Amino acid sequence: MAINKWSKLQSRQDVALEEVLTAFDMFVLHERQGDFDETTARLNAVATDFHEQYPGYQKMTTHQKATLIAKYLLQHNLVGLGRTGTHHYHDLQNNFIGFALHDKDHPSLPLISAAIYCCVARRLGVDASPCALPFHVMVVVRAPRGFKVDGKPSLPDEAVGSMYMDPFETDQEVSVSEIVSRLRLVGALESQQSAYLEPTPVSDLVVRTSRNILMSVQESHRRAQGRHVDRDSMVPVPSFADLDGAFYGALWASLLLGIPANGDGPVFATIRRRTYLPTFVEHFETHFPTDVSLIENHIIPMFQHSPEFDQLQGSVRVMRSVDSMPKQVKRRTKEVSGRVRYNVGQVFQHKRYNYLAVITGWDTECGANEQWMAQMRVHELSRGPGQSFYHVLVEDKSVRYVAEENINVVKPDMPDSLMSLAGKYFKRWDKKSRCFVSNIKDEYPDD
Repeated sequence: MAINKWSKLQSRQDVALEEVLTAFDMFVLHERQGDFDETTARLNAVATDFHEQYPGYQKMTTHQKATLIAKYLLQHNLVGLGRTGTHHYHDLQNNFIGFALHDKDHPSLPLISAAIYCCVARRLGVDASPCALPFHVMVVVRAPRGFKVDGKPSLPDEAVGSMYMDPFETDQEVSVSEIVSRLRLVGALESQQSAYLEPTPVSDLVVRTSRNILMSVQESHRRAQGRHVDRDSMVPVPSFADLDGAFYGALWASLLLGIPANGDGPVFATIRRRTYLPTFVEHFETHFPTDVSLIENHIIPMFQHSPEFDQLQGSVRVMRSVDSMPKQVKRRTKEVSGRVRYNVGQVFQHKRYNYLAVITGWDTECGANEQWMAQMRVHELSRGPGQSFYHVLVEDKSVRYVAEENINVVKPDMPDSLMSLAGKYFKRWDKKSRCFVSNIKDEYPDD
């Protein structure tokens, strides 16, 4: 569904702001709230609560409504980085509107804060749109036709009455002169300033979000995925459950929509897409090989007249051939159940090496060749090669083959280190059983 939203935007169809931003959440959701329906419902609930708290707001001027909405959102901690002081500006989670709306701290970057403001404001009858400046995103609020923002009638030849808000930081109006000063500080030319004061196209907001996510993923890797303390803020840097999913979603958005708004033409667009393509293909083949159909429908056509076209088709053919290979079906007969103790989807800690992993398959006895068994000293195990062996996916992304006697099943609330890796083999994490739900029933129908 996420790809479909961006594809519609690519073909210049109208798509709601919250939908194109929630599309990023769909790559990292797992068991967390924040899908399309939940985000829409949350925004509706916020607007309804505002209406109940301020039943007379409809009689207010545009200026009064705009500042009151910002005040409400700030008071309810629905915009900005939250009040706890534990969130770093570049934390990956701050790029997701679903996370911002459903997390108890509601942290978000200025772009997401501006989007939340606009989505709520529009539900309350206020014309509000994100206004992207260099290094910051604000909101332009426009009065109804024929009126100024202070409620007074405008003259027939006057421009549409408008004002600017920065809900990430304040509930007060930001003057045009202050915005112009900011633009000058970052070196914006005078000829460009008027364009920055206009509403930003939704597609540009998606591309900007994708770039923010790519930058945050790089920052997360640099800070060892949140295991260190940030020197600037001196607070622990939180980890993010699915760096790979976030990165993959950002690459999709960059490929589909990463064309400059200034219209430099198809040649420049292809050059830009080529910069993302090798990383995208590698990520697809490594982590998301089941997305073959999406690649065929959305990515390959964009490179139809370029050298990458044949390469992409070749990659897809390889993935298709792997999928078409017959799988050996392993049933849990009474005899097998007596020999194979553990199931696909169970999480365990290795008794000797302590790493966390999830079971992706099993053999009733060691299926490796003699050379491997000799190298791994399988015959020295207390139960030898005749015990069940398990194919496992480890939190460090490696794939291993483990003897049953080395498995210690655990039941974590949520195995964050495995969530980003499990998409190929599992549908979801089941909170009740604390196991992954298998997606490979063609091989292990009884697990």
